[in-house]
Amino acid sequence: MMRLLAATVLRLYPRAWRRRYAEEVGDLLASRPVRARTVTDLARGAFDAWINRRLIPGGSAMRVPITPIVLTVSTYALLNLWNPGIRHVPSLHEAWNVAMESSSTATLGLAAVATFLFAATPVLAMLSLVPLFLSATTKRAFMEGRGLLVLTLAGAFAIPIWGFTSIYYGMTFFDLGFPVGPLGNAMTGGFFAPLIIVVALGLRGVAVVDPLLDAGVHRAGRLLSIAAALNMVAWVPVLLLLTLGASGASTRFVVAVLASVVCSVGISVVIIRSCTRPEPSRNLVRA
Repeated sequence: MMRLLAATVLRLYPRAWRRRYAEEVGDLLASRPVRARTVTDLARGAFDAWINRRLIPGGSAMRVPITPIVLTVSTYALLNLWNPGIRHVPSLHEAWNVAMESSSTATLGLAAVATFLFAATPVLAMLSLVPLFLSATTKRAFMEGRGLLVLTLAGAFAIPIWGFTSIYYGMTFFDLGFPVGPLGNAMTGGFFAPLIIVVALGLRGVAVVDPLLDAGVHRAGRLLSIAAALNMVAWVPVLLLLTLGASGASTRFVVAVLASVVCSVGISVVIIRSCTRPEPSRNLVRA
């Protein structure tokens, strides 16, 4: 039992340490009795190894996972802006009416463009799972790499993506849920699209650590980058609509929408940066 615990604790050491010392320490453990104190010493050593990673040959300093932190905080903030933004019906309807009085053609056109761009984003996010799935089904990736893990988790990521997309399409195109009017329908995608892309990014994060899945990781990254870029561009016509109808909206509503734009666009920027620079992410996951 203690020998099994010791072997498990060894796997907690940084990868650079395991590559250099794991075999030697494993042989040492196999040649002598393993006691509770041995396991405790190994656990303490693992903690020290992580703290002093850069002192290990081939190691590097511990990195703070900035991308997950930023995405988590921004997504949480965006969800909390839903009620003061999308569900503020008086401002949504009044701003739309004022914009229509200013220029009905421009207003309808801007709303259509925003809706189309936001609606295309979940499709790209779902398609990004396909290259990861195909790469994971290759014999070598399945037997030697993370292919089996990616295939196992693919459904866990696909289900919420499909669920959020169905809710978004239902609200925007079939008037399901709260009656938010044309302006609300045009804006709704700006809240759902980043959430859907973040979920899709999760499966890529699982695969990015495995060199055998490189082809799928790069293709998925391109699709997610395009989806994130569409989300950013889609907010432009929304802001123009808000400008046209600003006199009919409350200050609280305008501030909430602007804050939503910052969060939604910020998520897109982080996603594009993460997908176009996979090497740092890979090193972070491996270490």
